[in-house]
Amino acid sequence: MIKKVISYIIKGLTVLFFVLAFVIIIVGIKGAKENKPIMIFGYMYSVVPTESMMPDINPGDFVFSKKKEYSELKVNQDVIYYSEEKDIYIVHRIYKDNLDGTYQMKGINNSDVDDEYLTEDNYVASVVKVVTLLNAGTTMMNNKSLIFIFIIVIFLGLFIAELFKIILTYKEEKLKEDKKLIQEKKNKFIEEEKNKMREEILKELQEENEKAKLSKESDAKL
Repeated sequence: MIKKVISYIIKGLTVLFFVLAFVIIIVGIKGAKENKPIMIFGYMYSVVPTESMMPDINPGDFVFSKKKEYSELKVNQDVIYYSEEKDIYIVHRIYKDNLDGTYQMKGINNSDVDDEYLTEDNYVASVVKVVTLLNAGTTMMNNKSLIFIFIIVIFLGLFIAELFKIILTYKEEKLKEDKKLIQEKKNKFIEEEKNKMREEILKELQEENEKAKLSKESDAKL
């Protein structure tokens, strides 16, 4: 039964992986054409091209972000916003709260603040994770198709990790079942031996009672 369940789960995960890979490729191609960050299941994936956020975020670093409520934003938080003036997406830090619902933005490594304010309209997402992989990000910026491959590899790694986890869980369950079966056989053997001992004791008691009865009858005749 467990083998069948494991088999169905693995097949389901395999199908899910290929569907995700297909979705990533389609979304990635669309994002590359429109020059937008790649968004999948509420998360955005982009590569930082400039030094404006050094030393916290370096050129070529992978930035993972997620759309959060605008009302939850705070000073010193890194966000992505769309610059209409430059027609690009910028990853900068919230520098100052203007108290009118807008924020002043600034790159950590920049001496001046941004010309444009962060508003609810141009806000895109909040940075949740920055990943540095040597110079891989810079290489991918020059060849955007590599980004899709990179993300697919990540999903493949997650798929393999999940697969190993399922296999390990299966082995653990199988070991538990084997131990349970061995214990049940052991308990059954002990119970059978106890029953045999009871039967032997009862038999001996009956024989002794018979002997005692015969002895009394003999004594009575004398």
